[in-house]
This record gives sequence, C-alpha cells and structure tokens, in this order.
Amino acid sequence: MRIITLVAALLTTAVAAAPKTSTAPADDGSGPRAALLMYDKLVGPNQTDKALGLYYTTSTRERALANALATVDGALANLHKSATARFGKETADDFVRAVDGTTVAEINAAKIQVTGDTASVSFPGSSRPTTMIRVNGEWKIAVKALAQELQSNPRSFRAGLAKLASGINQVADKIAQGQYTKSDAAKKQLLESYKAAFGTPKAG
Repeated sequence: MRIITLVAALLTTAVAAAPKTSTAPADDGSGPRAALLMYDKLVGPNQTDKALGLYYTTSTRERALANALATVDGALANLHKSATARFGKETADDFVRAVDGTTVAEINAAKIQVTGDTASVSFPGSSRPTTMIRVNGEWKIAVKALAQELQSNPRSFRAGLAKLASGINQVADKIAQGQYTKSDAAKKQLLESYKAAFGTPKAG
C-alpha cells in the first residue's frame, strides 16, 4: 500500500526532477503501473527495506525522506494484513485510504502519462500527480521531485511520517489482538493518528 497520495496532498505541483532521460516516445503507462503493483505485493508488514526499492534518491536528504516514506509503506502493509484478517479486504482498503494510502484499486485506476523516462501518475482523489522515473530499466518514484516541492520543513514532514507510521502500527496491532469489535472504532483512531501526525484532519 503506497503512501503516494498522502505525499502528493502535502506538496505543491511536483516538477519532474529525473536523471538523464531517453528520447523514447510516450507509452501507455503499463511499466510504471506494473512497478507500483509489484511493490504493493512485495512489501509485507513493516518491511521498510523492501519498500525502499520503489524510491529513487540522489542525496542524503532524499534518502532520509525515502526511508520515512518506506516506513509508512510497511506500516500500511501491516494494517492491511491485520484488517483483512479481522474485517475483510474491503474494510482493509478503506482503512488504507483513511490515511491517504493507495490500494490496488487506486493503482489500477491511476492515469499515467509517460514521456521518455518520466511518468506522471495521477491517482483517483489526489489533486497532485506523483513523478516516477525509469532508472536502469526500472520505474521508481522520484524522491527529488517530492523533496523540492515540500510545503513544510523536511525534518518536520519526516517526523510526521514517523508519527503516522507508529499510529498505524498501533491500530494494526490492536486489530490483530481483537481489541476493536467494530471497524468504525479502528478507523476513527486512524484518522486521529493522521491528525496527530500532521496537525490537521485528513482532507476529503
């Protein structure tokens, strides 16, 4: 479960910041979509190391942001697994969306425009596109584009992501332990975790 939508919602319009690109013509977006779906399937509960493979970085600052994003990815995978077992896949998907994560449905429905080695991915419900680039034949999220367009202080944003990941994992653990008898209570806590992390309720 990617956290791309969350990042896009907290950025100004992202400008592609890719390494040298090829002159390949625009394609249908199947490559970037396949990469997103692969990582969605690959990343298990709190497997930050596996999630890191989706992000392309060129500096220490970008690597720090990528690690924070990957930590949330792992937490979302943990949440989705626990919620699916307890409440079913539909509710699990709803939980992921509640904290601006993306599900397989959103990845499949995303509009992707590819020009050469750069792709602009627009997810349903997100007002900002996510930039992906092709590096050595593999499609990855361009962290440089995200880092350059952050509206908030980078350190504060990373701290917010860490806090969100912690909150998501707490809810996931409580679901696994059977502490929530109704899904509404778990969702309410997820929304509170989002608010605590970023100081504002989830938009939309």
